[in-house]
Amino acid sequence: MSKAVKILGLLGHQVDYSLSPLLHNTAIDHLGLNYYYTIFNIASSEELEDVLNGMRAMGIAGFNVTIPYKERVIKYLDQLSPAASEIQAVNTILNQDGQLIGHNTDSYGFSEPLQTHEKLIKGGHVAIFGNGGAARAAIHALRSYFEPASIHIISRTVQRGEELKKDMLRQSTRITIDVHQQEDPETFELLKTCTLVVNATPLGTKKTGHSASSADAQTLIPDDMKLWTPQHIIYDLVYNPFYTPFLIQAREQGATVINGIGMLIAQASQSFKLWTGHDMPLFNVKHAIIKRLENNLI
Repeated sequence: MSKAVKILGLLGHQVDYSLSPLLHNTAIDHLGLNYYYTIFNIASSEELEDVLNGMRAMGIAGFNVTIPYKERVIKYLDQLSPAASEIQAVNTILNQDGQLIGHNTDSYGFSEPLQTHEKLIKGGHVAIFGNGGAARAAIHALRSYFEPASIHIISRTVQRGEELKKDMLRQSTRITIDVHQQEDPETFELLKTCTLVVNATPLGTKKTGHSASSADAQTLIPDDMKLWTPQHIIYDLVYNPFYTPFLIQAREQGATVINGIGMLIAQASQSFKLWTGHDMPLFNVKHAIIKRLENNLI
């Protein structure tokens, strides 16, 4: 008699474009595990409590959580890991005998592609576009592993940026954090002084069934601005398309660019280990992801 398949999934809003099912199911199939990973599109945050009660009732083994629920899900969980508690954002939920434990593997995932640039980042200035869960994880990772002199939050809504700053400084004040309005001309001048500039927003993401050319063509920086040099590292947490308009612009100006694939796989490997107890077969997973992106089959 076969055992029931253990269900894993992604909680988000209109996230059919996500590569997480391909990533996790490739690992599951390679290791011959009795799991299946799928997508759960949740219409609004008002449904989160019912969803998580359903997780307990049906014995769903684990969830990833993405935009816009990484922060909103916290109040419905039974426990937080130390990292999730510090960051105040959850991207992974483990169902441990009916107890829902929130973890944050985004901080680790964010840091992995930057390891070779550690010496450049330490003591330098960093700018982060965004004020949500991904930005929170990025600040946590930078503070924990890279020790920049300052972090500049670039936000369309200064109030949201100030709330993020307040939360992050509550944990530690050893790094200066400032907030800047995204459209302010002085913000663009500030960016020139930053060693690392991060896009922690979904701007530039290609949606399901659309060609790469129909990805959100907006970029964070007006096309006629020449801000970047070979001394800049431009890191976009968006992974689809492989090169977003933001990265294309930076690469054309000579900057070092990093896409979101490395973070996607690194954070997923930690989630996978929490759920299954197994190490993710990284070579197989990366091959499947790159093949999908290259063939534009999403």
